[in-house]
Amino acid sequence: MQRITNRVIPMFEGYCRKNEIDGKEIVATISGNKVTLKVAANDDTKAKGLMGSDEPGDDNGMIFVYEAPAILDFWMKNVEYDLDILFFDENSDLVDHTTMSAYQGESDNELEIYKSKVPAMYAVELRAGWFEDNIKSEEKVTLRI
Repeated sequence: MQRITNRVIPMFEGYCRKNEIDGKEIVATISGNKVTLKVAANDDTKAKGLMGSDEPGDDNGMIFVYEAPAILDFWMKNVEYDLDILFFDENSDLVDHTTMSAYQGESDNELEIYKSKVPAMYAVELRAGWFEDNIKSEEKVTLRI
């Protein structure tokens, strides 16, 4: 029987935590604005995102959680409404944001790819216009879970 070392335990605990929260809804704040976000922590859930779902309400959306900072990329396949996407670093500080355009029936190789300009650990998708409606200053925008 192979012995499990202490080095393996944190990776296993991280895997368990990821599976516990995947698909659940959490309440978070973005610079004091309360939002309810569905968690995408596993590869399958991240790949699906909001594909095929109804447009999120005013303060609802999805949060994509990554294990380490990286340049994150997203597309809008089978999403029929525009979305704001906000990228946060490992300190939960906003590092980038943009509005993604609704899927227009292009083939997969023609889909526009939206990338964070710098490495990020979290991406939050909300209805288009949410950022402009709720964030008055970009000086310090933070995500708190």
